[in-house]
Amino acid sequence: MEQGWSEQLLTLEHLGWDAIPERHGSSLLPFHSRLAEWWRDQLGALGAEAGRAG
Repeated sequence: MEQGWSEQLLTLEHLGWDAIPERHGSSLLPFHSRLAEWWRDQLGALGAEAGRAG
C-alpha cells in the first residue's frame, strides 16, 4: 500500500480466472454461470432502484 494525502491506495493484481474455480472445487462453466447470475441480480436491483428514483 502507498500512503496518499488523506487516503490509502491499494493495488490489486488480477492473475486471471483459470485458477479460481479449481480452488473452489468447480469447473469453469458453472463458475461463470454463477458469476453471471450475480451480475444479473445486481443489475436488476440497480434498475429497480433507478426506476424508483425516476
